[in-house]
Amino acid sequence: MVNAPQPPVALPVVLPAEVSVEKIDAGEDAFARGLKLLSLTNDVLITLCVCRAITLPPRPQKKELVAALEQWQQVNGGSTKLSKSKKFTKPRTVVLGHAVLTAVADDMQKMVLPRWVNPAPIRAGQKSHGKLSADQWQSFCGIHLIVTLIRLWGRQPKQSRWYDMLTNFLDLVRAVEISSLLVTSQEHISAYKTYMT
Repeated sequence: MVNAPQPPVALPVVLPAEVSVEKIDAGEDAFARGLKLLSLTNDVLITLCVCRAITLPPRPQKKELVAALEQWQQVNGGSTKLSKSKKFTKPRTVVLGHAVLTAVADDMQKMVLPRWVNPAPIRAGQKSHGKLSADQWQSFCGIHLIVTLIRLWGRQPKQSRWYDMLTNFLDLVRAVEISSLLVTSQEHISAYKTYMT
């Protein structure tokens, strides 16, 4: 019996450590306006691809990144921009910036929650929604951020900054969940200390 050839497996792409909001916004703007993407840096192109869940090879070349974005544009009917871009001036670098919050909002629209869960606003993080209630913070951090961040950062190499930030955030969520329990035990106290450490 002859074994069928296996398709190549794309290893997780190494994400840039930090990309400024201004660069991402400029990249989003160039992509939306149909400008040449070859003038953008690899870090910005990788970020644009990751926000659109585009699978990339481990060390993509600039031409591969541009081709992947153009293919995504054709498949999605020419809709290139994730949402209207805002011009940010501070801070220079962010973790949950415009691109990640847009991905969270997209995932929230596809998610169905039980009736007893108080959902966070779709566009949480924008001034128009004001402050979140404690229940909304809990669902935003304990449900929505977990789903999106695992999708965006969970496939990254274990030694990458993105993967470290994800595991750190998950430990924080576990610690908050344990501290919110109505009944506690010695095991809960030990687990809480472990996650907080």
